[in-house]
Amino acid sequence: MITTAENLLSLSEAAHSLPHNPHISTIWRWCKKGCRGTHLEFLRLGGRIFTSAEALRRFGSAMAESDGAPVTPPVAKRTATQRAAAVALAEAKLDKGRR
Repeated sequence: MITTAENLLSLSEAAHSLPHNPHISTIWRWCKKGCRGTHLEFLRLGGRIFTSAEALRRFGSAMAESDGAPVTPPVAKRTATQRAAAVALAEAKLDKGRR
């Protein structure tokens, strides 16, 4: 949680403070959607969005810790046609094995 003692940065300032200069939309995405389950803390004040240097450090530390954890890829859902084809193939293999 960002406290009043932290050094507030606009998203533009936050982007420029990082060594690889990510785009401002990347910083915003880290705030709203997160990355690998970790969100960058932010404040909305008077229509503007801020984060802090300390929040960036916490986010970076959390990302470094998560590097060792396996990332589970999303499972693609099959369409009804793909499922029916897979069932037919499995049934054909079973029938062939029974003979």
